Amino acid sequence: MNTNVFDFNISCDGVTLCTEAIQSAIDTCARSGGGVVTVPAGIYRTGTIWLRSNVELHLEHGAVIKGSDNLDDYNAEDAYPQNFSCREEGWLGKHLILAVECENVAITGTGTVDGNGEAFLGDELELRSCYMWSCGGRREKDKELLRPGQLLCFVECRRVKVKDITITNQPAWGCFLHGCEYVSVSGIKVFNPKNVFNTDGIDIDCCKNVTVSDCIIDTGDDGIAIRGAGSKLKRTSAVCEYVTVTNCILGSSACGFRIGVGDGTIRHVRVSNVCITRCGAAIKFMSAYHGIGNTVIDDVYFSGISITKCSKPFELVEQSLNKATITNILIENVNAEIYGFVEFNVQNTDTVKNIKLKNWRMKTYDGMKPFSDKCYEQQGTFWFRAENTHDLKLEDFSLYDEIGHLARWSDGTFSFKNCQDLSFVNVTVNDKTIETI
Repeated sequence: MNTNVFDFNISCDGVTLCTEAIQSAIDTCARSGGGVVTVPAGIYRTGTIWLRSNVELHLEHGAVIKGSDNLDDYNAEDAYPQNFSCREEGWLGKHLILAVECENVAITGTGTVDGNGEAFLGDELELRSCYMWSCGGRREKDKELLRPGQLLCFVECRRVKVKDITITNQPAWGCFLHGCEYVSVSGIKVFNPKNVFNTDGIDIDCCKNVTVSDCIIDTGDDGIAIRGAGSKLKRTSAVCEYVTVTNCILGSSACGFRIGVGDGTIRHVRVSNVCITRCGAAIKFMSAYHGIGNTVIDDVYFSGISITKCSKPFELVEQSLNKATITNILIENVNAEIYGFVEFNVQNTDTVKNIKLKNWRMKTYDGMKPFSDKCYEQQGTFWFRAENTHDLKLEDFSLYDEIGHLARWSDGTFSFKNCQDLSFVNVTVNDKTIETI
C-alpha cells in the first residue's frame, strides 16, 4: 500500500503539530501489509514518530520533518525497555523518529529531518583544549528539562535502510543504530553547528552486517562512532561486527572516527576512501570512556584516508578496568595535515597488540591558536608517544615539518615506554631516516 500523509488531514505550515496525522499514515500502511508513506514538500512540526515493520517513510524533495520545541510531544523515557538517557551529558531518551524491534523499515528521499536543536540549546560556549572542541561547545539551555537525545533511533531492528535524506540542527545524536542487523546507510548528509556537544553523525552500536557509504557529515561531535554498548539490549548480543564504511566525507570538532565505548566487542570493521576535512582526532580507538567500560576491539582496517585541519591523526586509549584488548589494527595509505600529535595511552600491559601504521605521509601546519597552558600540558614532551604496546609497526611512515612545529615537543619526536617488538621500516622525519628506538 502506498500512502500520502495529505490523506490524513495534515498541515505543513511548520506550526501545526502533525504527529498524529503522520503516525496515522504509517499505522494504516503497516496494517495493510506495508508499503511507502510519502511526505510531500512542506514543513511538518512533529513529536515522536514511530516507524513500523515493512514501512518506508519517504521524504520528497522539500519535505522537512521538524522536531517540536515541546519535550512533552516526544516519547516517554520508559516507552520501551532498551531506552536510555544520559543526564550527565544533558540529553534524554526522547527521539524524533523511532523504530523498535521492526523489520524491513526505511527512511528515504531527498527531504530533511530537522531536530530543531536551537530550541533546546544555550548560547554559552564551554571552552576546551585547542586539540578537541577548539571552537568551544554548547549544551542544553534548560539544565532541568534538558534536550532530546538521538534524532533517528533504530533499536534491535532487522533490514534497515536510511538513504539520501539530510539530517540537520540536531539537539544531540543524529542516526543511532542499536542492536540492529542488515543495515544500509547511504547518501545521507548531516549538517550541524561545529560547536554543539553530543551531535554525533552516525552511531553504530552492537550492530551486525552494516554498510555505510557515500555520506557527507559535518558536525560538532564524532562523525561516525562504532560502539559496543549493549547492556540495554533485550535479544541481541553486545557485539558490533561486519561493518564497512566507504566513500564518505567527515568533519568533526571531536573525532572523525571513534571506535570503542561500552562493555562489548567490536570486530571485523573495514573503512576505506574517506576524507576527513577537520577533526580533533581523526581516528580514535578506546576500550573505555574516561575509565568506564571494557570494550574488546579486534580486526579493524582503515585504508585510503585523507585528513586535513587535524589535531591528532591517531589516538589509542586503553584504560579499562578489566584489561580489554585492542588487537590486529591496520591503518594504511593515509595523507594528513596536522598540528597535534600521535598518542598510545595504554594503562595495562598485554592489552594492545599488533598495531600497524603503513604508508603514512603527514605534514604539519600552524593549526589552532593561541595555545593555552592546558594545550601544552596535554601535548606532552614527545610528538609520537606510546606505552605498554606490543608489536607496533611503522612502515613507510613520514612526517614533514617545514614550519618548525616539532620544536614544541621539547624531548624529541618519538617515545616508547615498556613497548615490545617495535618495528620501523622507512620511518622518516623531514626525509631523515629514524631508526627503531
